[in-house]
Amino acid sequence: QMTKEFIHKSIRWALGAHGLIHIIETALNLYESAYMSALFSLFSGSLMVAGAMLDSSHHKDDNVVEDK
Repeated sequence: QMTKEFIHKSIRWALGAHGLIHIIETALNLYESAYMSALFSLFSGSLMVAGAMLDSSHHKDDNVVEDK
């Protein structure tokens, strides 16, 4: 159970980091006047960051023990 949770968290953080790399790539594309590349980088980066945040909020209550 602990290993599965660790792997899931690692993938979530890697997904978020990958998204942030695309956001930085967007700034570099704008600097180089590569507007279409900037648009695609911003879109894909935003999706990745949003996915990581959604997954994080979706699993927020996994460790809560319910009273019976």
